[in-house]
Amino acid sequence: MTHQSRNYARWLFPSAFAFSCLLFWWLPSILLAFLHADNPITSKTIRDTILAFVFFFCGYLIPLKAPRKLFISIKSMEQCSDLAYKLTLLIAVPAFVVSLLFAIARARVTYSTGGDMPFMYQAVLYTHLFVGYMFLGSVPDMDGPNRKRVILAAFLLIFPRLVISLQWQRFFVGQTCAAILLIVMARGWVRISGVRILQLILLAAAIIFVPAYTRGDPIFGTDPSGNPRLLRFFQSGSTLIFYQDYQHLQSECPPLLVSMTAKIIPYSLLHVCTMTVGNAQNTPAVLSSLITRQDSNDLALGTGSIYILELYLTGGIAAVLLGSALFGLSCRLFVEHLGARSLVAGIWAECLVRSLYAPRGNLGYVYERIPSLLAATAVVMLLCWAGDVLRAKPIDTTSC
Repeated sequence: MTHQSRNYARWLFPSAFAFSCLLFWWLPSILLAFLHADNPITSKTIRDTILAFVFFFCGYLIPLKAPRKLFISIKSMEQCSDLAYKLTLLIAVPAFVVSLLFAIARARVTYSTGGDMPFMYQAVLYTHLFVGYMFLGSVPDMDGPNRKRVILAAFLLIFPRLVISLQWQRFFVGQTCAAILLIVMARGWVRISGVRILQLILLAAAIIFVPAYTRGDPIFGTDPSGNPRLLRFFQSGSTLIFYQDYQHLQSECPPLLVSMTAKIIPYSLLHVCTMTVGNAQNTPAVLSSLITRQDSNDLALGTGSIYILELYLTGGIAAVLLGSALFGLSCRLFVEHLGARSLVAGIWAECLVRSLYAPRGNLGYVYERIPSLLAATAVVMLLCWAGDVLRAKPIDTTSC
């Protein structure tokens, strides 16, 4: 990888994070100011978000060195990469089937009803995503036959999620597209140019508006109050009002601690740090659930969250600033490791993409899957090693 291509990867992510903050925090206020309408968000709240972004960016700017050597042999890397590619092709068929079945089921109900995705569907889709990212992160280059393999793998990962997103949540296809873009740019396979920037803007616009339109969200025209429906569309995606209204929210356990450890500590089994939200009992008391109980008391109508409120409830504005800086530093670490050929590069790509949703989500959502994905990667490596042992020729002892 050239130094120039690494710089593209370094600046692509913070640019995307700035866009995410604009979309989820500031755009509704800008539109309200343009329309000369009353804004429920105070100037203090806007100031806090700007400070949080500045500290995030400062943390991200701390220079870190990229890894220089592999932790496994080239031969083992090649074997695991080939296995991941074959699994990506193999699981693509059931992934497409479950995506089509789920999209058909969702087409029969409105967006806010119909329940969540069945567990088996999630298992198929996330397994497919895991092995696909592993291949993209471990393939040596994009020359010759590898180019076709990379393009095919990317298509097979994106297409099932596009089918789902047209009837359900847009993040399904958005997260996958963003992760693949980060990997290929960090590896130096795609360079930034004016045309590329325009393509990225058009892709982001398509991800934001097309799924919303196909699932029936009102976007164009005016609402009964005479305001553009586009304003309501962006307001519905913003959770900034929660940071302003729930700074004194009470909870048995710090929401940040719960969200950061919910995937490794069985709170529901231990019956600690849990809560009841509507019909859902004994659920971990993460911030998104606490806000949902206050707002709708129905997890099916989840309201989202906002990471700076998690930090504020932990230690006030000082925690918001320090936590944002550490958050930015961890993202820089992910970006640096993403640029190196690795079996775990896809894990860092997923963490970076999840970071883009932190302005309207829990901070634990960024890191929660790292332990399980590292364990799954170790299992794949063990399978490759076991296959290598089984293929090895037996030692000839007759000459001894």
